[in-house]
Amino acid sequence: MPAPIAVELRKVACRLALCGKFTQDEVVDLLEGYGSTASLRRWLKQMREEGSLEPKRSKTGRAPLIDEEGLVVMRGLVEEEPDRTIAELAAVYEQRSGVKVSTSTVSRALAILGLTRKKNSSRVRTGRGAHREIERDLR
Repeated sequence: MPAPIAVELRKVACRLALCGKFTQDEVVDLLEGYGSTASLRRWLKQMREEGSLEPKRSKTGRAPLIDEEGLVVMRGLVEEEPDRTIAELAAVYEQRSGVKVSTSTVSRALAILGLTRKKNSSRVRTGRGAHREIERDLR
């Protein structure tokens, strides 16, 4: 999708169209490919109804699975049990809200909340070298 037309150019086009000296088609010709008659009509309508010519935000894309209310729930889950893994948070969130979310979705929600996930250093880690940590602790 191309970038929106600059606000200043929109203002100039609307002023020319409203002054009465130019038709909408003539104004579009002056824009030299930076807009169409339909665009000019939308800008004029937007200026009339909203008083602004700022480009509107795109409304495409999926709605987030974890909305504002869900973020409050997620913060509460982290506060009640800070050592939960992201997978555990996803499972508990599904139990509480009824919405199944992936670990990626939970990670994005935590980022929005400004929360970081750190492993508890006192926990025994699984995987490579875990047996070495246990052996070291037994000595």
